[in-house]
Amino acid sequence: MAVLGGFATAYLVISVAGNRGTLESSLAQGSLAADHQDMVMMGLSAMLATAAVILMFHLVRAFLARKGGKRTNSHSLLAGVIGALVLVYTPASVWQTGFGMLDDNSQTFLMAASTGMQDTLPSLNFGDVAFVSSIGR
Repeated sequence: MAVLGGFATAYLVISVAGNRGTLESSLAQGSLAADHQDMVMMGLSAMLATAAVILMFHLVRAFLARKGGKRTNSHSLLAGVIGALVLVYTPASVWQTGFGMLDDNSQTFLMAASTGMQDTLPSLNFGDVAFVSSIGR
């Protein structure tokens, strides 16, 4: 559970921190008053600061604490954080190369799943997700 918690928290923090402009423009398009928009952005900033303090706490506890359950939990949480960082910051070319290394059956399966998701959830933007290989599929 600690790995999943660390992953989810880190992914949320990375998404909020990396999309400040999008968040501000989205709030501006809404019907929320300007002072309330500022409060939302301040709340998100407080969330980011709190997450940074908690991450530092777990880093210290993971490396300086004696052996035990607390240290193990911190290691698990940090593993989830590292997983989120790897997922977010891996270049698209690495994912495309990995897809190209799959056999034809696996590529066909993933392409069918991608198409099925686009058909099932047309309101979601899948424009940034593309499975491409060097053989043209």
